[in-house]
Amino acid sequence: MASLCRHVCPVLVAVGLVCLGRASVMALQMNDQLIADEINALYNNEVAGVFMRIVGQGWTRPWEGCEKWSDPCSSYARVGRLSFLVLNRLYWNDTHLMLPEDGILEKGQTTDMGFIGTEFARQHSTRCMFTIDGWTEFRFNEGCGCTTQSEAYVKEGPLRNFSNHQTDGWQGDCYQPNHEDWCNATTSTRKVPLASPTVRCPERFGCAWHAAELPGMMQDYKAQLEVIPGLCEQWNEVVVDATRWNAGLNSDDGGVRALFVRVDKCMPGTSCYTDFLRWYGEFKAEHGERPVLELDVRNKELP
Repeated sequence: MASLCRHVCPVLVAVGLVCLGRASVMALQMNDQLIADEINALYNNEVAGVFMRIVGQGWTRPWEGCEKWSDPCSSYARVGRLSFLVLNRLYWNDTHLMLPEDGILEKGQTTDMGFIGTEFARQHSTRCMFTIDGWTEFRFNEGCGCTTQSEAYVKEGPLRNFSNHQTDGWQGDCYQPNHEDWCNATTSTRKVPLASPTVRCPERFGCAWHAAELPGMMQDYKAQLEVIPGLCEQWNEVVVDATRWNAGLNSDDGGVRALFVRVDKCMPGTSCYTDFLRWYGEFKAEHGERPVLELDVRNKELP
């Protein structure tokens, strides 16, 4: 990822960056580049990665977790949790990085901007992680337990009610107590091979990892690289606790390390870029300025 120059960048000018002296501008540029270098180093680490949340156009306060059903955010956001992913060089697929495509969040929505969380925030706010997108709307334990889905068919379509797990009628054995589904538990989990020729979207049945098990999860992803491009989803999922995430935003750590826009889809003149300016301006007013980085999905070494 590359840093966008703050003293000429339309992103930061548009949201009200004050005029700075030459020395101050140079200091800002140097700091932004250091952060970009740190994030690129994380990307190039196959057992770690960049902790990021992709944002769709029109989202309301996308940096904030919705904690309670009595909060206004319950009308437009998942209550109690947010979904992130961890990106590294394992997600390179010949010509580009495998990232969620437009429309994967909601029909018609883009997936071309977002923000990057700190490693401290990942470790302290993560509830669970999945090697491949966990289809967490269909799981017990607020997205971290075993799935309620049947192997026979895929229940599709937008889910509006996140108060309880969604079910397609399967009520089989979850194998672990209390509907848990931890990869490294003593009791084995329900197994559906990712290479299954008969089960559609077999990643639905993957087990859950703890926050401290990121290296193991990435090693599991690497071991499945041959079959992953043929799955319904190709990226991992990190389920983040809304209350702990929000607390991190107001801590010394700050929660959010940087923001990003895709160079191929979210540059000045696009509706994506206009929407980015809107919510970044709102974020900045509450939590202060952050570096804005360009994400080039066609750059394998330093995206």
